[in-house]
Amino acid sequence: MPSKAMRRKAIGLCHCYMLGGMQDSAEAFDLSKEAWRVFVYGGCVSRDTVAFADPHAYSLAKYVARNSLLSVGTDARVNLPELSLPSAFQKKMVDLDASGKFLQELRKMRGVDVILWDLNIERSGVWQFSDGTVVTNSAELKRVEGVAPVLEDARFIAFGSEEHYARWCAAATMFVAILQELELKERLLVLAPEWAVRDTHGKKNKKVAGKSIEFYNDVFSTYLAHLETLGIRIVRLANTISDPEHKWGSAPFHYEKGLYQELDKEIRSFARKKNPFDR
Repeated sequence: MPSKAMRRKAIGLCHCYMLGGMQDSAEAFDLSKEAWRVFVYGGCVSRDTVAFADPHAYSLAKYVARNSLLSVGTDARVNLPELSLPSAFQKKMVDLDASGKFLQELRKMRGVDVILWDLNIERSGVWQFSDGTVVTNSAELKRVEGVAPVLEDARFIAFGSEEHYARWCAAATMFVAILQELELKERLLVLAPEWAVRDTHGKKNKKVAGKSIEFYNDVFSTYLAHLETLGIRIVRLANTISDPEHKWGSAPFHYEKGLYQELDKEIRSFARKKNPFDR
């Protein structure tokens, strides 16, 4: 877990490559009067909240998943085999992550009402190649044929390590600066329910990648604290419960229905302040 000294140091670091192309050619789309336009960056926490809500409440403008903030701005595709995956969506997300072109997608989102962000993918850590490029250690990447020997020559940077924390904080600082430049910072809402220790049957959830649920909650808390220093609105929910019958299966971040309803209320309240027409 990052030390206090490293947390302070991280605030002063920067990923200058993320500033490239700040003069965007965004395609600002018209705001809908029928539904809030939502851009989801993260994983199932944010995406499921939108999916489980009233279908008339939100219009999904874009969903970017399996992309760590650390891969933004670096093109690692030259280091990887052909990205062959059975799912077109998974292939698209891994390719976007490997290309580092997340910011190009972000620049197209200037007309959205809300950007929902959760940090769940960061739990997986990242791989850095000898040329300095980075790719997210996603489950989908590891399913790519021929990727295992390639990753043997890369360096793994684990979530919660001092290096990962410092680099992530630097990337987050620049990400927020770009959002400010694009007039999107005030539309960013981070969803951060704690991972559930137990499920609806009272059964304790299993460790993830050999680490306890408490470990992840503690580490995520330090990352979220940095976002708070940047003035980002965060929805934190404690005492969460997971649902073993969740459509994606049992996991400490696959929650019971009531949690998604609570997140939905928070998103609506946030969105109304930005676009106060009746929904």
